Amino acid sequence: MRRGFFYGRIKGRVDKYGFVEGEDWVIQKIVNNPCGGRPTLEYHLSIEMAKELAMDLPPRAQWGRNETQESKKATRLGGLSA
Repeated sequence: MRRGFFYGRIKGRVDKYGFVEGEDWVIQKIVNNPCGGRPTLEYHLSIEMAKELAMDLPPRAQWGRNETQESKKATRLGGLSA
């Protein structure tokens, strides 16, 4: 896998949703790689960012994202609404 592969794949979605480094994700550089070799980068995402990225669906499946957003909103408010 080439350097920056993960970030390169999600960069457009990071820009699209306005995620902020340090708030929605952090990068941890591991210098002493336990497997040996080069230092590695680990990306740690917030739960909310991971959910948004997982729900970034093609337009034909947008209805599923809308339903999930409503469910998340109801859960935050303390119950499902009819």
